[in-house]
Order: sequence, then structure tokens, then C-alpha cells
Amino acid sequence: FFFNDTATTEIYTRSIVGSVRCVQETGTWGYQKMIWLCILLTISLLSSQSFCLRGGEGIITDINTLEELGNATDPEDSLTVIITYDKENREKEIISKYVDLAKKLEGFAIFYAAKCQNVTALNKNLSFCGETTKQERPQLLFYRPPEMKVNPYTKEVMKAQQTTLPKAHLSNLTIEQIQNIITGAVPDHTMKITADMLDQLRIMKYFNKVYLFSAKDQAPPLFKAIAAKYNNRIIFCFVPQKEKAVVSQYNITKFPQILVEETIDFQTGKIELPGKIHLFKDEVKFAKIEEFIKPFATTKRLTDIEKQQFFQKAIEDEKNNAPVLTPINRDNMTSIFDIEHHIIVYVSRQEIIPPTVKSTAEKLKHALPSFFLYADEHMSNN
Repeated sequence: FFFNDTATTEIYTRSIVGSVRCVQETGTWGYQKMIWLCILLTISLLSSQSFCLRGGEGIITDINTLEELGNATDPEDSLTVIITYDKENREKEIISKYVDLAKKLEGFAIFYAAKCQNVTALNKNLSFCGETTKQERPQLLFYRPPEMKVNPYTKEVMKAQQTTLPKAHLSNLTIEQIQNIITGAVPDHTMKITADMLDQLRIMKYFNKVYLFSAKDQAPPLFKAIAAKYNNRIIFCFVPQKEKAVVSQYNITKFPQILVEETIDFQTGKIELPGKIHLFKDEVKFAKIEEFIKPFATTKRLTDIEKQQFFQKAIEDEKNNAPVLTPINRDNMTSIFDIEHHIIVYVSRQEIIPPTVKSTAEKLKHALPSFFLYADEHMSNN
């Protein structure tokens, strides 16, 4: 389900290990103090780990601080899931119900637990922990981050989209159905590639690119989840099998196929066009794919503005590296002379462009496009 081309699923396990070292003091009273201290430390350790059911990256994190509350309700790129409950609910039973699901969906979503009596102390205006929603708890909340951080028209900052599964709804759903709902809500930061986008991708040389060639028409949840985790660190491109021109350009013969096109080496800063192709040859699992692409991603997530600046720089480089004089031939002649603004055409019976002509064209290249027409005898007759 996670990767629609295969039936592969994956379960992660983690263990949380703690230890207490006790040193015996001399004397009966010192020994008794030592024993009680060990008991108290052990209880504290077990309590902090909540029966080893949550706490720790990738399992379920308790919301105890404003920062954790902000990360849960306003995620940057990845889907978040919050389990809300009250102190009178059976905490251990509620959390344990979702531990295996949280492990299985590690990478797809980040799980949090919110005891309402604790989180309302951080923010009293949380509707999901208000008195009006008390009858709906325990419940699941999904926060799906926006795919655009700023509305391009209103310039307003976009907010995460909240979806609620109240207690009455959850009681009618199996864990598998809940899993399907969560994976279906994973945000899509991938680009669906068509043949007419190849030139645009070619000039995006300051970012490496991950391609998934698929027999399906839509990117699977697994690819979306990895794209969310590495958003603005590497470009994720999804290519359906029907896009034959793109498939042919990369010599793809089997589906699914994942590859990285490396146009920039972040260690040396060296640019190489066309980029080096690296094929993924491991199991189609989140951890394996992440291990494969990580060396080709930037070390930190870029902001949308920084990413746009790199794109703009690539476009400027393309303009600056374009030939000063574009040769005119039969293939482009009609389109060139249909241009609805002034152009300069240098016509010569010599195939080699004179240096003075090149120099003049260089000075005028930002004002007027320049073209060169080699007027040989055959061209002149036409």
C-alpha cells in the first residue's frame, strides 16, 4: 500500500534502555539510604519513559512544552498525528493502542500524545481540548502542512489543515483503516514530470534530483513521505510510465525505478551537466531509500526564499551562458522572424562570425536578441 508498485510494508522497532548504578555506603543507615535512592531513581526512570510506550523520536512524544505543541499543530513539512485524551481516560490503554501503528508509520507521520489537562496549561484556547469537545475524546487529530508556505495571491502565511477523528468515529475503524487515512493525508511535495518540463529541470543545477519512475499515475505515500522529510533539500520528481519521452531519456525499462541525478557535489561545489545517474538497487523501504538519497541532499533545509534564489541564479546562468549569436537555420527561421519585437540579424557569406560582430552582439545581448544568418549560395537562392 505504501508504495503502490509493490506490496512491501515495513515495521520499525526501537528499544529504550535505562540503568541505575548503586554504590554501597558504609554503615546500616547509609546502606538503607542507598537502597531507597535506587528505588526512587528506578521509579523515576520508568515513569519518564511511560512504560516504554512513548518518548523518543519516531514513537509517540508527550506534549509538555510550548515548542512541542507548536511542532505538533503547525508542522513544517511532515504530517503530524495527535492523540488527545483526558486524565480520567485509561492513558496506558489509549497510548498502547497506537504504539505499533506509530512504529509502522515512522517517516510517514510524527505522533504526539496530548493529555488535555497538561496542554491547556500551555494554551487555554485549544479547541480540541475544550469542554465542548470533551465527549469526543479520546480522538485523533491530523495536521497536514501546506504545500505552499505563502499564498501567492494574498501573500498570507498558509496554515496546516486539521482533520479530526472523534471517539465515535474511531470506534468504528480498524487500525488498518486508520493507517490508510493517515497515509492518504501525507502532503505531496513531489513534482509530476512531463516532457515539456525537461528543459526547466535541466537548468536546476544547484539541486540534485530524485526520480521515481512508476507504473502508477500518482506518487505513492512512501515517496511523498520521504519528499516531505527532505523538502527543500533535494528535488523529488515523479514520472508516470505514460510519459514515454522522459522514460526514454533516462533509459528506464522496469517499474518502479528510483534514481538520483547528481548535478552538484556539495563537498566540492562542482557542477556537472548532464548530471551523474545513481540507480537505487535496494529494498523499497523508507529507511533504505532515505539512506540512498541523504548523501545527495543539502545538509539543512532551505527556506522557500533561499530555494527560489537558487532557481533564479540557475536561470540567470542559463541566460549568461546562452550563445551571443543564435544561428538561423530552416528549423527555426519561421519562429525567429515571427518574433514581435526588434531583433538584430547579421547576414554574411562567411561561415565564421567576425570578431567585431561578436563584440557588438555581446554589448547588445541584454537589449536585443542577435541572430546570425550564414547566407551560402543555397540559402541565398531561397
